[in-house]
Amino acid sequence: MRGRVGQDERVTTGDTWTAFEAEKSAMTTGAVPSAGHDLLGMQMDFDAYWYGSDLLADATIEATGDAENMLNVRASAMPEASDDEIESELVRIWTERLRYGYRDAHYVTRTADAIVLHAVTQIGPDGFVVTATVTVHRS
Repeated sequence: MRGRVGQDERVTTGDTWTAFEAEKSAMTTGAVPSAGHDLLGMQMDFDAYWYGSDLLADATIEATGDAENMLNVRASAMPEASDDEIESELVRIWTERLRYGYRDAHYVTRTADAIVLHAVTQIGPDGFVVTATVTVHRS
């Protein structure tokens, strides 16, 4: 498993799974899960950015109705893409395009057949949160 350290004080990302879960809990405890048009807007952004990546294919985005994982993304890696390239692409899209500016946490894991980004973001102090999992299967 690989952790990524945040880029600024508003971005907190654990370099262990335990640290990520602690950050996720801090953001989601007492916060309102995103819903309605706000969640639909994030889902549309997910669709545009994951689908638009040159390293991913067949991206599908599903709103789950589960506050612990509101958006579930599944995609396939392009055959020429390395695990490191896929991980970098997932983190880049999340940090540069999708996360809210106030606060986020993300953690990347690798399994025998996939690279997985676990993510959470909060729109502002006392604002709503979005949780997501992006699973990219190797070709």
